[in-house]
Amino acid sequence: MCSPFEPCTLDGISLRNRFVRSATVGPYAAEGILSKAGIRRYQTLAQQQVGLIISEMVYISPAGQASRTQPGLCREVEVSGHRQLTEAVHQADGTVFVQLNHGGAASLCEDPVSPSGVVSPYTNKPAHVMTTAEMDAAAASFASAAVLAQRAGYDGIQIHCAHGYLLSQFISPFFNRRSDAYGGTPENRFRFPAQVITAVKKAVGPQYPVCIKLNSNAEEGDADYEQALLWMGKACAELGICAIELSGHDFTPQGRSGKHCYYLERAVKLRQDCGLPVMLVGGIRTLEDVSCVLEAGLDFVSMSRPFLCQPDLIPRMAQGENSCCVSCSKCFGMLRKFAQEGRLCIQRTPDCDREG
Repeated sequence: MCSPFEPCTLDGISLRNRFVRSATVGPYAAEGILSKAGIRRYQTLAQQQVGLIISEMVYISPAGQASRTQPGLCREVEVSGHRQLTEAVHQADGTVFVQLNHGGAASLCEDPVSPSGVVSPYTNKPAHVMTTAEMDAAAASFASAAVLAQRAGYDGIQIHCAHGYLLSQFISPFFNRRSDAYGGTPENRFRFPAQVITAVKKAVGPQYPVCIKLNSNAEEGDADYEQALLWMGKACAELGICAIELSGHDFTPQGRSGKHCYYLERAVKLRQDCGLPVMLVGGIRTLEDVSCVLEAGLDFVSMSRPFLCQPDLIPRMAQGENSCCVSCSKCFGMLRKFAQEGRLCIQRTPDCDREG
């Protein structure tokens, strides 16, 4: 088994280790503009030896914004903050990808889109059925955001196709009940995400790394989803994706139930079937978990909430410590309280995260 702490490469990019900071929602933007505290937060992660940092999700158009404190990457005025972020990370010898996202039915706009009009549990707002013209416009927005990301100095891009946002809504049998070319079979449900991937790859060029985040399971019809996942893995390889990060729609209850490495079994099957590097996120909290992931043949160990709890987790693990994160997910509530308390985890003291 390779050591998680040794240098490695991803699509030609040198990484200091196999640890990935997985994307999560952040409290660090106002009207789409990243704050200085947010930039310092990413610099801290780089200083604390995170191998690959994946940014919080950024919206690719105002119609796809899913959080009041979410940064955007669709206007020139937003590029400066992203450039400051990448410069801060690079000054600390870190590597950072940006996660591009459209909220779909989970968006905050007055008239959100959805594959079939199914309401998102995130917002409970009515959503209209997305037209093919709107799909074309969204794919173009992903491509435009990718170009801005490249200009801002990001080392690569992650396309968010998980966690109940637009692209994962198209993939999900629960959200996607269409009867046209974009619904029904796994191939049809993946048609729009594939269109987005193609547009992004064309915009940034073949040498620029583009990875993807997928759910390992489905809200319903999960018995058939494993085969769909394996098909999508092969499709991603053919489309030029450089790596897949595997998560799931139910990571919060999985963690609260005390489970570890929630999605390992399907991640291993995906890795063996598609041949792409796989990052596993979900319930990795101990050195034993890390060893389990790498011994199973996966390439990278992704964590998100543990870095909210302990930004210095990698040096701690190198000294034999485990994460203090207990997967309580109370950090989601802390995001709403950040302006008052300045912390991202209930285990941290107030004001400790305000300056990043």
